[in-house]
Amino acid sequence: MLKVEGRSAALYPTRYGTLHRFQEQLIEALLDPAVGLIRLEAPVGVGKTTAIRKALEYCECPIIATFPTTILVRTQAAKIAEGALVYHWPKELYASGKAYDFSLIEYTSQSLLDLARISGCNLSGSRGELLGRLFNLSPIISGKRIILTTPDVLWLIYSGKYKHSLRLKEALSNSIVFFDEFHCYCDLKNFYKLLEKLGDGFISKVVLMSATPFMREDIVVEFQGERLDISFQEHEEGDFERRMFNHPLEVEIREANYYKCDVMLDALKSWIADIQKPAAVIFDSIFRLMHMESVLREECPDINFSRYDGLIKDSVDLADSTVVMGTSSIEVGIDMDFASLVFEGSSWTTAIQRLGRVGRRRPGQVLLLSNRSFEPYKPEEQVVSRSTFEDILREYLPDPRSDWISGELFRGDAPSFLLIDMKGKPYFYGPGIFSMYEIMEYDNYVADDRELRKILEEMGIQRADIGDALLHLALFPVAGIVRARRFRDSYIPVVSLETTEEEYVVRLKNGESFYFQKEVTYD
Repeated sequence: MLKVEGRSAALYPTRYGTLHRFQEQLIEALLDPAVGLIRLEAPVGVGKTTAIRKALEYCECPIIATFPTTILVRTQAAKIAEGALVYHWPKELYASGKAYDFSLIEYTSQSLLDLARISGCNLSGSRGELLGRLFNLSPIISGKRIILTTPDVLWLIYSGKYKHSLRLKEALSNSIVFFDEFHCYCDLKNFYKLLEKLGDGFISKVVLMSATPFMREDIVVEFQGERLDISFQEHEEGDFERRMFNHPLEVEIREANYYKCDVMLDALKSWIADIQKPAAVIFDSIFRLMHMESVLREECPDINFSRYDGLIKDSVDLADSTVVMGTSSIEVGIDMDFASLVFEGSSWTTAIQRLGRVGRRRPGQVLLLSNRSFEPYKPEEQVVSRSTFEDILREYLPDPRSDWISGELFRGDAPSFLLIDMKGKPYFYGPGIFSMYEIMEYDNYVADDRELRKILEEMGIQRADIGDALLHLALFPVAGIVRARRFRDSYIPVVSLETTEEEYVVRLKNGESFYFQKEVTYD
C-alpha cells in the first residue's frame, strides 16, 4: 500500500486578482498578440475553469470553450456563471434587457435538441436547413460573451459540413478557443485537422489544456503565431497562502488480467464491500461494465449501484452506500465527491486523469488494476508526493490508445448508429455497438419521416421514445438503425470501418460485415 501525499498550490496577488502562477501566465499570454497556440499542463482540480473565467474578464474578444462531453459543458456552464448576472442561451431564448455581466451560449447536441423542443422548430426540409433554422435562433450579441460547446459542433461549423455556418463563423471570428481535456482527442486525425482550420486565420488563439497533455508527434499542425507551453509548478518560493486541491490517497496497485470478466469480478467483490463510499469503478470497456453490472447488483444487494457511461447516465445520489460504475465519461465528465476509486489502468494518461476523481475534497482510497507488474517501478519509500507518483505512472503504464474513445466523444467523420436494444430502448452510439451486441436486423437511415417512423416501429422501439428519436435523427446524422438480439458473450473487435461515396461498411474480427447505404444529410 502506497501513501500519496496531498498537493497544494500557492496563491499570489496579481493585477488580475488572487491567482495561481500558471493562471497569471495564461492571462498574460492571451493578451500577447504574438502568441497563437498555448499548451497548458495543470493537474486535475487546480483551477483551469477559473482561468477560462478570467480570460472572459480580461480579454476583449469572444471566448469559445470546448469540453469532451455535453454533461461537462453543462457542469462548466454552471461554474462559469456562478456569482454573475448571465444571459444564458438557449435556457433563455431572449435577453430581458438587464445589465448582464456577460452572455453564455451553449452549442451542443443536447442544447440544440432542447432548443428544437422549446421553440417548436419546423422539422421539415433537409438537415442543413433545420440546423440553419436553429443556429439562426441564436442571438447576435455584443459585449462579453462565451460560447460553450463540444469539438463535434465546432467541427460541424468549421469543416464545411453545413453551408449555413458562415454567420456563426463571422460571429466567432478572432475568438480565443479553449480545448479542455484535449488529451481525449490526441489520436484522432480530425482533431489536428480542426486545429489547422482554426489556425488559418479565423481564430485569434487556441489554448490546449490537460493534466496529461499527450499529443501525436507524427502530425505537424500549422498554426499562425508563436507557440507557448505553460505548466503548473508545485514548488514555488515565497510565504504565500496555499490551496489544497489533491488530498492524500492510499493506493493499492494490483496486477490482474482485468480484461477477463471473472478476474475483474473477483477483484471487485473482494474490495468493494469494505471500501469507503461513495465510490466509483471506472472501466476501460463499457462491454465489461455491462457484463458485470447484473452480477454485482445481485451479489451485493446492500450497495446502491448507478451507471454513468456513454449509453446510460443515471441520476446519481452520492450516499454512504453508493457505487457509481462508469467509463471515460466519469474520467472527464463529472465532478463528484468520491471517497474511493477502483479503476483499470490501461495507460498513464487515463490513470492520472482517473486519480483526479478521488481526493478532491477529502482523503481517498484507490485500487489500480493493471496487467503489468508494478515491482520494477515500486518506490523504496512507502510515502511519495503526488507529482512523484504521477511520474512513476508515466514510466509504469503505456502511452494511450485510441480505442478507449467512447461513443459520445469527438469522432470527426466517424459514423453514429441508432441502436434499439432488447427492451426497445433507443441509444445513439458509435460502431462499438456491433462489437457488443448480436444484431437481429439493421436498416439504412431514411430522411422521409413517415418511412423512418415505420422502420422504428417495426424494430420494436418503445412508443414513448419515438418522438425524441425522430427529433434526434432529424438533427444529427446516423449511418443506420440497428436492432439488437442479445448481448454478446465476448467482445468482437471492429477490424475496419470502410467508407465510400455510397456506403459505410463495418467489418468485425469474426467475419461479420454490415452494410449501410449513405444518404446526403447536409446541403
